[in-house]
Amino acid sequence: MQPFIQIFGLAISAAPAAVWLGAVVAIWLAGRTAAWRGLDGRVLGDALTVAGFGALLGARLGYVALHASVYVRDPLAALALSTSALDGAIGALAGVGVLAWRLRRAGMLRWAAADALAPPALVLAMGLALASYFDGAVFGAVAEVPWAVAVWGAARHPVQFYEMAGLLIILAAAVVLRKRALPDGALALGAVLAYGLLRLIVDGFRADEAALLAGLRASQIVAAISAALAAWGLGAADHR
Repeated sequence: MQPFIQIFGLAISAAPAAVWLGAVVAIWLAGRTAAWRGLDGRVLGDALTVAGFGALLGARLGYVALHASVYVRDPLAALALSTSALDGAIGALAGVGVLAWRLRRAGMLRWAAADALAPPALVLAMGLALASYFDGAVFGAVAEVPWAVAVWGAARHPVQFYEMAGLLIILAAAVVLRKRALPDGALALGAVLAYGLLRLIVDGFRADEAALLAGLRASQIVAAISAALAAWGLGAADHR
């Protein structure tokens, strides 16, 4: 798919533009949510910015490492700018690692910071979901529903829009629950639990990935494990 949008006369691929927009809004929001837990919003926003660059670099290096046989023949190709030559999983791990490092240096590596980062993370996830719709790598099963979208020559479930709708609901719940006297970490763990359950359901409508175990796709298995760990963490938080 890879549609393009026009900005100041320049044709820009919609997928990276969606990621960029999600990241900008997430960083802006971090400056506001930091106040929920009495943290420095500027430090939190700076940490997210550095983590974003770390995630991008990690995704690129990870892709090059996984396809080393290709780049051995043409090493300079590793320097080419391409949104398709990125490994999302490795990039996410690199981003989280850099974020933890920056927060630790600032003395903010604690559950209160995780709570403040939960809403920005949900916004970033929306940007990533929209980007995956634009690049067409993830697509839903063929569907005969009024809200189906045309992807790769067929009417399909708009799985990314299902995900974004669920993320909006989770974000709204987080905004409401922030006023409750919750233990540190409860808001962040609740967001992970809700998002894990959301992906467990939504990814059942996908058609781009085969089932791996017990009718579940790899993404659903990861989502189920994440939700289970978050639920365990919430139980432990209630007893602190």
